[in-house]
Amino acid sequence: GTPGGGFIYEMKDDKIAIGYLTALSYEDPRIDPFELFIEFKKHPFVAKIISGGKVIEQGARTVPTGGYFSIPELAADGALFIGAGAAMHNTPALKGIHVSMKSGMLAAEAIISAIEKDSLSKDTLRFYQELFEKSWLGKEIYEGRNFSQALVKKGLMKFIHLGAQYFTKGRGIISRMPLEEDCKTLKPVTDEQAVESDSDKATYDGVLYVDKLTGVYLSKTTHREDEPCHLIIPDTDLCINECYSTYQCPCTRFCPGNVYELELDENTKKRRIKLNPSNCFHCKTCDIKDPYNNIIWTCPEGGEGPGYSIV
Repeated sequence: GTPGGGFIYEMKDDKIAIGYLTALSYEDPRIDPFELFIEFKKHPFVAKIISGGKVIEQGARTVPTGGYFSIPELAADGALFIGAGAAMHNTPALKGIHVSMKSGMLAAEAIISAIEKDSLSKDTLRFYQELFEKSWLGKEIYEGRNFSQALVKKGLMKFIHLGAQYFTKGRGIISRMPLEEDCKTLKPVTDEQAVESDSDKATYDGVLYVDKLTGVYLSKTTHREDEPCHLIIPDTDLCINECYSTYQCPCTRFCPGNVYELELDENTKKRRIKLNPSNCFHCKTCDIKDPYNNIIWTCPEGGEGPGYSIV
């Protein structure tokens, strides 16, 4: 199966936060993570909790679950990287808020030390890395260093690796399991694996289960309709000549905002990719998962995007 997991948090004022994570290491290009989220909400246990309510805000983002070995250098001249920006996440527990808070506290200690030394150079700020490694945070993330790699294994091997990690505090069978880029994991669609039509997808009632475009509206995202497109596709021919024939354009499914659409050109009668950049959640899934690395996400004009107040 596809690695992932859901969460439910009770909030004040009769609000509930529900989310579902789908590992972008999945192999089947027909998968739509948003559809999996809807399936999670329709599970009897979850459906009972949300019964009688309505969706008031919706959003999407990617979570750095690569683990300890995906964390970059934490210091640069005049800058430190914390939380999700430093790929810090407790992947086995699917938790990251406490990680972000603690990394920010450690960064503050390092900054104070650097100010006292009157130097914000990389060498001085590297003290933050030392604090991280010695703290409970560093130890916690290190213990889950091979968890994501084990999850993508098949059959019995998955459970052998996970079991070994459980009894060896994260080490497992080998100390460092190799990581594979998410963009390289998709398998070609075969003739027997036709992508579902819209009529085959989950049904939405507009109250408990809203579609992608309604979710975009509920995110309060703001972009000028005529602003420069922040999503760059260097080779649009590649989308049709190779990506469609091999993977049937997975960007039209993995994007949670319907930014990418496959349409028929009225003049040439050929397929083409249409972009709706004003729908973008800036989750960067496309930049990560595109099998040809043919989508480049850049910062939008004026830092525009979702206006979350709850999510």
